[in-house]
Formats: sequence, structure tokens, C-alpha cells
Amino acid sequence: MITDDPGTPGNGKWEVNVAYNTERSPGVIETQVPDFDINYGVGDRIELTVEFPWLFTSTVGQSRKQGAGDTLFGLKYRFVDLGDDKLQVSTYPQYTFNTLAQSVHAGLLEPDANIFLPFEASETVGPLELNADAGLAFHRNEPNEWTYGLAVGHLFRQGLELVGEYRSDRVLDSDEDQQLFNFGIRAPIRAGVTFIGAYGLPLGHVPVGERQWLGYAGLQFTF
Repeated sequence: MITDDPGTPGNGKWEVNVAYNTERSPGVIETQVPDFDINYGVGDRIELTVEFPWLFTSTVGQSRKQGAGDTLFGLKYRFVDLGDDKLQVSTYPQYTFNTLAQSVHAGLLEPDANIFLPFEASETVGPLELNADAGLAFHRNEPNEWTYGLAVGHLFRQGLELVGEYRSDRVLDSDEDQQLFNFGIRAPIRAGVTFIGAYGLPLGHVPVGERQWLGYAGLQFTF
């Protein structure tokens, strides 16, 4: 899901996500495949993250373009931990930048970089696991944004988990607000390998040219 949680891999452990990530807007399909999201645990409360996708863009009437997507570096620190099923809170500063200038020149990416400063919280309430995050994204060449989300999940037998998510990205000093409902699933395949899938649709008024839906499918490896 887009909404993150305070969880970390654990000391000396890896969590690697390899995914197919796609977003459709009128006349445009943007796909990130493969999308690598690599996380490493330093101690029991710290996570180091690097994410880098290969990006494809298909526009009606034009040939398909491809190139390196943006790279993200992040550091998560869980500073409140009352137990696995109790309140946990973390902060997760992230820096995203254009990996290669060629992708900008080709029109795949906007020439931008941003710093995202969010906080995450989770707690189990009865049969439901609640995750929430909120933060500010500071852009170099684009308007700054306030973003927040709430994800509610339920863990079934044999590790199957279903999650529903509400997400909002609001441009500061503007009425522009992109809202999204996302539905996701986590299903273990075998020890250390989990399938993750999600499908999202916008809520409310959708401005002309904005995304119509997005999808995600990938495998998570933990070791």
C-alpha cells in the first residue's frame, strides 16, 4: 500500500520488493517494471531504504519511451514501540531525485527532486490492524504537498491479509486534492516469499488529465 507503517526488517535482515507498478491517465500509461524497493534493518528500530524503477511511458500517437525512473533514499526510525499489537510510531525521511538526465530529456520525468518528511503510526484494534501516516513533501521545481493516508487490514488464517486504504495528496496553498481508495492483498507463497497486489481508483472530482487508476503486483522477499 502507499500508506507506510512503522515496521522494520529487524537487525541485519533484508526486505526486498520486486514489482510491476502501473498508472493510467487519459491517453497515457506509465509503468515501472521492474520496481526495486530494497530495505535493510540496522538494529531493531532502524531501516535503510533505496528504491529505483525502470520506467516505461506509452502515449497515444507516440512511440513508447523508456529509461531510469527516480531514485529514492530513506531512513526509518521507530521511536515508539509498545509491542507487536500495540502502538508503534516512526519517522521516515526520504529524498527522491532524477537518476539520469537522459530520462528528463526524453520527457519521461519532470526535472525535480523532493524531500518527504512523514510520520507513521500503527496499532491493532480487535481484529483490525490500523496504519496511518502523514507528512510534507518539499519539491525543488513543483508545488509542495501535504499527504496523508489510513490503511485498515485484517489478517486471515494462513497469513492472508486484505487491506483497504484511503489516501490524499493536497497541494499547499491550493484547492488541488487528489484522493484515492486502494484495495490490497498480501498472500504468502512460501517461507520468505509473499505476493503483494493492489488496485486503486480516484475519489471525488478527477481533474482533466489526472490518473484514472493504478495497479501494483509484486513479490516480497525477506531473509
